[in-house]
This record gives sequence, structure tokens and C-alpha cells, in this order.
Amino acid sequence: MIQVKIVYLIFIEYKTNVNIKIELHIFYIYIENQTTNMSSIQVLTDTLPKDGYKLICEYYNTHKPEDAMFIRKAGVYEGGFEIPLNKDELNILSQRYSNLDPNQMVRQLRWNMGWLLSFGYAGLHESEEKLLLDSLIHVLGKDKVVYKPYTNNETWWEEQLPRGR
Repeated sequence: MIQVKIVYLIFIEYKTNVNIKIELHIFYIYIENQTTNMSSIQVLTDTLPKDGYKLICEYYNTHKPEDAMFIRKAGVYEGGFEIPLNKDELNILSQRYSNLDPNQMVRQLRWNMGWLLSFGYAGLHESEEKLLLDSLIHVLGKDKVVYKPYTNNETWWEEQLPRGR
């Protein structure tokens, strides 16, 4: 609720500059989402198996609805998964921005210490994330993949250490 009020106040202050208004709106929505207890995918292994991305993407793409866009390995340093926006989504963005960044043309989840997170970019739709979760479980096993509220890894590591250290 507080974040929505902040966005509203910033909209009033910058209403003459449309580009700044949109960027600030996206930024505050990101912060609001990160501060709530939204669930994310966590993988409990350090490495994917041989051809892991290929197997995960193949499972996803054979189980997605026919009219849905395909998933692929994200073309970013961190790795992860991305789904290209469809033509309608790209047209809407093209009307708002004169130059689209490649990260704006996909919905994506990037690796961050075992978590798949959107990092403020457009994340996957709920149904896409569910199918990605199923794909990861299919390839890695149910004991290696969880869907739970995100916690930063510093907190997670502290919980793993024996008490009294």
C-alpha cells in the first residue's frame, strides 16, 4: 500500500515527462514485489546436468499450450530462462519506447545463487512459471526444486550453520 502511494506522488511530480514517469513506475512496482513474500523457484543443486537447459526447455516446450511462446536459455551472463514477447506485447512496448532494450523483448528469470528471479525485468506469467517449475522437477527431481517465498541467501546460509559458531 505504501509503495502505491509513493508511485502516485512521483507520477504527479513528473507528469510532464512520460518516459521518466513510466520508468519510475516500473522501478517502484519492482520494489513492491521484492518486499512482499512472493514465491519463487529455488534449485537445490549447484549445477544442471549435462544438457540440462536443453532438457528443461524441451519438456517445457512440448507441454506448453499450442498458442504460447517457447522458452529458451536466457542470453544473459547469469543464465536463466526467457520467453519472447508475442507480437501484440511488442507492439504495445514499441508505442511506449522508441528503442527497445533486448531485455524488454522477453519475460525472463535469471539465476541468483540458486533462485530464479526477474531482477526488475518482466517475469514469467504465473502459468509459465508453474510449467517451468514442473520442467525443472521433471529434469532435476522433486527433491532438488522448491517453490517458496524468496529469502536472500545470506539468511539461508545463516540458517544452515550450526548454532554457537
